[in-house]
Amino acid sequence: MNEKDVTPGYLKRKFPNDPRMHAVIDFIAGSKVKPQLASKITQPGHALHVGTPIKFNGEVWVKSQADIAAHAGTVGIVSEVIDENTFRFIEGGLLPGEYTPGASYYLSEITAGTLKICNETTIWENDLIKEFIGYGTPEGLQVNIDRFIEISEPEAQAVSNAYAWFIS
Repeated sequence: MNEKDVTPGYLKRKFPNDPRMHAVIDFIAGSKVKPQLASKITQPGHALHVGTPIKFNGEVWVKSQADIAAHAGTVGIVSEVIDENTFRFIEGGLLPGEYTPGASYYLSEITAGTLKICNETTIWENDLIKEFIGYGTPEGLQVNIDRFIEISEPEAQAVSNAYAWFIS
């Protein structure tokens, strides 16, 4: 027997008179990561590429950026470019590609539509945006977009103090 043979039905037959075990089996079977459906967008001359973090600005889809709040608020990541006028994006799930396994990816404040790797020693500067996008896996980027936060002076100081404590 291999792991493909171990189905919810098989496990329930192993525990025929245990409704609590059936509930656990149903919960575990329902928690599997399901493929993320990609939204298809038609926008003439979009100039986007796979892996680009994007947002809707009220008129068109644009590259998001963590420099000011008006540019942040990523909605998804471009998952497929069909042609120069059509693309797909995902709001969550796995984006296949070359990403560093275990690395945390955040929206970049330097270049619109790009990501940067940050870790626990990253110092967040005052008046910037912190927006987590996802983490690297051997298969690609596991997209899990968080709401952005604006870094204020007290938060920047607290992060700097925590960093100073960490390295001392």
